[in-house]
Amino acid sequence: MLITLDSARVGRGAGAALPPTSLSFGTGKAVAIAVETEQRPTVLSLVASGRMKVDAGSVTPNDLRSRVALIDTPLVAEPVAELRVRTIVAEEFAFAGRRDSVRKFLAERQLSDFGNATMSSLPPIARLRLLVDLALLRPGIDALILTSPERHGGHPAEWWRVARETAARGLAVLVITDQAGLDAIAGLPGRNDDGKDDDGQADDGQDDGPDAVPHFESSRT
Repeated sequence: MLITLDSARVGRGAGAALPPTSLSFGTGKAVAIAVETEQRPTVLSLVASGRMKVDAGSVTPNDLRSRVALIDTPLVAEPVAELRVRTIVAEEFAFAGRRDSVRKFLAERQLSDFGNATMSSLPPIARLRLLVDLALLRPGIDALILTSPERHGGHPAEWWRVARETAARGLAVLVITDQAGLDAIAGLPGRNDDGKDDDGQADDGQDDGPDAVPHFESSRT
């Protein structure tokens, strides 16, 4: 799978909700992009997942909504902070049509002690991993968009590792962060200043097979 935004824009002028933005992310790769302002991370997440129409430019392919899951996107896919972790898991099981044991699911992720805790009390990376795993319970998910993981704290290297590990499971992963977060993961595995894969070849966004190394691209809107 290859998702491409070509000069995608929402709104116009200096106050555009999303200025012209171009990027691509494909199966087996993790890509990070920096966007600033409070609303743009959410707007870009909606556009890149096929949930918001653009005023100019293009987003391909067309059938993205059911194939792309949003992870912790503010105001859209952000779990209620006061809800208990076990409640969130049970709700996601219901959405996915699963009847798994919530207790077992949490135990397998070393989160048994957090079952009765609120989502806001989960450590940042444990929260991210949990939301990723829950999203992947839904059938037909080929791509994930992680929105502003830096806002919950934790070192950027940790959420970048989660993104790369998730991509290595055969998914396309886009991380939308701020410039500080993008700068913080500079030099980490999967990141190349020249926009090429770790093997030195230009990245075409296509799946390189099960052993593909997730890739990093620095892009700005």
